[in-house]
Amino acid sequence: MMKSIQHLWEIVRKQGAHQRPTRVPMEYIQSLWGDSLDKPTYQDVLDFIEKTKLSDEEHGAFWVALEDESNLEVHQDLEVILTNAEGEEKRIQATSWDEVKEYFRLFSEGRSDFIQ
Repeated sequence: MMKSIQHLWEIVRKQGAHQRPTRVPMEYIQSLWGDSLDKPTYQDVLDFIEKTKLSDEEHGAFWVALEDESNLEVHQDLEVILTNAEGEEKRIQATSWDEVKEYFRLFSEGRSDFIQ
C-alpha cells in the first residue's frame, strides 16, 4: 500500500515538534555497489543517498540495519523496503529523495509506523 508524503508529515506532526526524538544507533550501512560502514551517522546515510542517485540501475540500492537486525532499504527507483526483526517486509514507493531522507530519519529514531 503506497502512502503519500502528506501521510509521513502527519506522523511527524503527531509526534509533536516539542518532543526531542530518541536516536537509535544504526549498526551498519551497506550498498549494492560494495561500500559498507559500521555505526553510520545520518550524514553517512545522506552520502549513500547521493551515491545511489548516481549509480547504475544494477547497483543503485543500499540499506541500513539497526541492532535488532531490522533494516530499511532504498532503491534508485525510490522503492523503500522496511524489514522488521522477524523478517517481515513492508514496501512503499516514495515520490522524492526528500521523502526517502525523512524515512531514514524516522527509522534512525526507531520508528517504523511510516510504512503501514
